[in-house]
Amino acid sequence: MIEIIGLNKKFNVDILKNINLKLECGNIYILKGISGSGKTTLLNILTGLDKNYEGSCLINGQELKKLKNNELSNYQSNIGYVMQKSLLFKNLTILDNLKLIDDNETEIKALAKKFNVENILKKYPKQISGGERQRIALIRALLKDHSIIILDEPTSSLDHSNSLKFVEYLEKIDYSNKIIIIATHKSIYDNIATSILNIRYGNITEEIIKKIKSNLILKNNYNKISKQFIWSNRKSFGIFFNLIMIIFITSILIVTSIKIKFQSEFIKIKMQDYPYKVLDTNNFLASEIPEIIEEEYQNYVIEEEDYMVYPLLKKEDSVFKKRGVIAYGNFPKNNKEILINKELAMLKFANLDFNNIIGKTLKIKNEDYIITGIIDVENNEEIYIGFYEDINNYPSNLPAAFLDYNKIKNIGTLKSVGLYDIILIKIKDKYLMNVYTTNKYERQIVGFSAYSYYSYQYNHIINNTKHSSNMAIIVMICLSLLLILFLTNQITLELFYKEKEIGYLQIFNFSKRQLKLIYILEYLINILIDFLISYGLYIIIVIFIYLKKGLNYFVNPFYTFLIFIVLILYSLIIIYIPLRKIINKDIIKLIK
Repeated sequence: MIEIIGLNKKFNVDILKNINLKLECGNIYILKGISGSGKTTLLNILTGLDKNYEGSCLINGQELKKLKNNELSNYQSNIGYVMQKSLLFKNLTILDNLKLIDDNETEIKALAKKFNVENILKKYPKQISGGERQRIALIRALLKDHSIIILDEPTSSLDHSNSLKFVEYLEKIDYSNKIIIIATHKSIYDNIATSILNIRYGNITEEIIKKIKSNLILKNNYNKISKQFIWSNRKSFGIFFNLIMIIFITSILIVTSIKIKFQSEFIKIKMQDYPYKVLDTNNFLASEIPEIIEEEYQNYVIEEEDYMVYPLLKKEDSVFKKRGVIAYGNFPKNNKEILINKELAMLKFANLDFNNIIGKTLKIKNEDYIITGIIDVENNEEIYIGFYEDINNYPSNLPAAFLDYNKIKNIGTLKSVGLYDIILIKIKDKYLMNVYTTNKYERQIVGFSAYSYYSYQYNHIINNTKHSSNMAIIVMICLSLLLILFLTNQITLELFYKEKEIGYLQIFNFSKRQLKLIYILEYLINILIDFLISYGLYIIIVIFIYLKKGLNYFVNPFYTFLIFIVLILYSLIIIYIPLRKIINKDIIKLIK
């Protein structure tokens, strides 16, 4: 039994004046009054939320405001609530919402059948009507055998038809061992009431009604992430926010990929135009690094009367595949075809145009070879690496022909086998990046080699893109700061509109720790979804670049995992700070 004796409550004016009232089990009390009349104030006092009043409020003979914390907590846990909003978590099904209160699926289904909502248990709150949501709130209140049930304007958000249906379901409740209090300004509950408490100008007059068949119980209405202003507000600019998040995360993934794999992919794309696997060194240095060498090319030559013949490596390993080096014709396809330089072409075919020389034959060691291409050294001095250096002797370039390496190895002469004579080496694939991106083999790579050419080109492109890179970094930093502000403001705004919800959840016996976990998980799930969408978009972009350019910017998933962890930690900080501030507020301030 609840007994109120001489209760007075003031704000700027008297809200409740000398209230004397007894509330007993087995009764439904309708607390009627216009907005601002003091209904909610009285309910806050009855539930122990507001202890700042004059007079007495006795619970089974004990003064409510003198109860110890654990005694007050036990009393409040024995109160069930149905509020103006259903307070259901939108990310959980109806069944999961109810199981959060009492993990008794059998009882849930029995009550759902009783209230004709068994077919919506696997749906989400946004998929059901307002009337159905309030019935679910009623079931939630009934899942535990509370001795006090409070309904605070439970049909204020429903139309008249659904409000009447809700009243019908209230009649199905057995309230013989309960005190039911319904705060409302409507008259639709009058027929199920045992007593009507009219509150006006701070005074309460009681009207006893003949007891009808009534039943009512509510339950610890715990959950709410409502679909009213909060959800519509979130939906309206949340789409824009999520889009920004997806673009931002995708940009981070792409920039990280390019940063990590720029050198390797730079070499890969440049290898289409230049044989970075082939380097010049000497016999002595090559003997120190056998583990990285796939193949060695020795300096075989053929000395004709007025020109020299040099080895021609297969196209993938030849410096002559560089764009523009073969000025006329094409690279040889077999060992019966050769390349010559311009000097030899002018020497042997002085009366012919260069294009007309293609297809002519040149005799080497009394065997005819078809000329398929003429090389031009102008602006391509870097092609003369290793044992090609003698060809480009200024001011008179040496006439030269270039014959398949395996062929010249059989019919030519090894120029020298000294320890310090130049040779070409082909690097194994697995050691290629080690050669170009570390200093481990730097001593073994000498001369005007592919390494020097790579360094020149790499540094050149880095210098050209340095300004753009700096601008990109500045843009990313600015976007990060804006995103931090945007995310912080959005969360703070959403939590502001959820203050009343957070207050009521504490009334429903949710601890502050539980509430923090619930809301943090809600936001983290959204961020996780944004991350997964971003990662999918990143994969699509990486695949597109690979198909178009042959560049593989897909990085080790470990780096993606690190980015995700950093993003989660950052999100936790900006979520936790405003959430903690709100949850630590006084419950009365929150629900007002």
